[in-house]
Amino acid sequence: MGGIAEARRQAMEALANEPKRRITIELPESAAVRLEELARRCSATQERHDTSHGPLTVAQLLAMLAEDAALIINPDKWGAHREMKRVLQAHAYEV
Repeated sequence: MGGIAEARRQAMEALANEPKRRITIELPESAAVRLEELARRCSATQERHDTSHGPLTVAQLLAMLAEDAALIINPDKWGAHREMKRVLQAHAYEV
């Protein structure tokens, strides 16, 4: 394992050792249904090859995306924060 995969593994290990905080959100029902389908599709990918987080539930999917968004403030070598920054900029946020 090297490069991006190793950097991502190290970032995940660091996050796993941190204290956790629960955040509750409300979404429209239609968005929740689409997220369930997205989590199922992401989980199906795991059957074909290894992924960074394995099979996903909606909660795990949202936690993964939140972790990547948080890296905008404190970037790591993996680089997912750049993609999350682009998502926020697409909504006209300056980060």
